[in-house]
Order: sequence, then structure tokens, then C-alpha cells
Amino acid sequence: PTTIKVIALQEIAAFGSIVEMLCYRRAIPLDTLILLLRHENSKIAGRAAIAEWAAEPQGTIRDALKEDWRKAIIRFDEAEHWLGEILKRDHELALEWLKIHIKAEDRYELSEIYQKATVPLNFTERLEILKLLTDHSHRKTVLSLISDSPDLYAKLLEDKTNISLHLS
Repeated sequence: PTTIKVIALQEIAAFGSIVEMLCYRRAIPLDTLILLLRHENSKIAGRAAIAEWAAEPQGTIRDALKEDWRKAIIRFDEAEHWLGEILKRDHELALEWLKIHIKAEDRYELSEIYQKATVPLNFTERLEILKLLTDHSHRKTVLSLISDSPDLYAKLLEDKTNISLHLS
């Protein structure tokens, strides 16, 4: 049987900013917040996840939400300031997020998020992400991956499949 809560969650997209504010204030019951984090609309799930992280104390995720929160962040691909901050502070999450989103499409509006997500990555991980880039990748993304590493730049130059990236 369809409950009122399920029906409400299906119609929630029109009230995204209200939901985000309520999540930020931690005014939504945990069982409902779990449903929001699992929402089929990645924007709703992502905004709920961002608000959970940004709520006081900032940067903490309640234990009951951690798995669903992580999945919501992985699906989220908005140019949202806090997304970059989250990825910059979580090495494993940043790597997983980049693997999915950078190869799907290197979107210019996400270039700041890509830059922040590369911060915690080591040489091997940066090289792995660098190999996922295409001719359509943006200069800022390439530069953030190479950073100040001549070795990474040499690896990029060795790759003859994406010659257009060589001048980045």
C-alpha cells in the first residue's frame, strides 16, 4: 500500500530548497532522511546529503546515514560549493566520485569541483584519473590533476590517445 510519505517523496522535487533547509537544521526524522538520501532524483538526494554534512557539527554524518549519504554524494553532480569541500576532505569518496563523473562528461561548470576532488589524491590515483580524460576535457581539470608534478606531465605526454591534452 502506498503511504502518504511515499506519495510526498514523489512530489518533493518542487520543494527542494525547503527540504534542504530542514535537513540542514536536522529537522527531518532519520527514517525520512534515509528515504531522501535514496531518492531517485539525484538532486534531491544530493542536496539532502550536502545539508547533512553542512549541519552542525559540520562535516559529521550520523552513523545511521553514512552508507546512504555516501551513495547520494556519489550520484550528485551539481556545481555545489559544499560538494567540493566534502570531496577535498574524503580521499576515497573523491576518487570514486571522479571515476564516475569525469569519464561521464567533463563539464566546465564542475571544474572547481574536479579541482577540489583531486586535492587528496596521490600520484597513482591522479594518473588513473588522467587516463580517463578525453579530448573534450577542460584545461583546468588537466592542470589540477598534474598539479606541480613533472612526472605526471611526462606520463600525459607519453599518452598518444589524447594529444589535444598535451598543451593543457
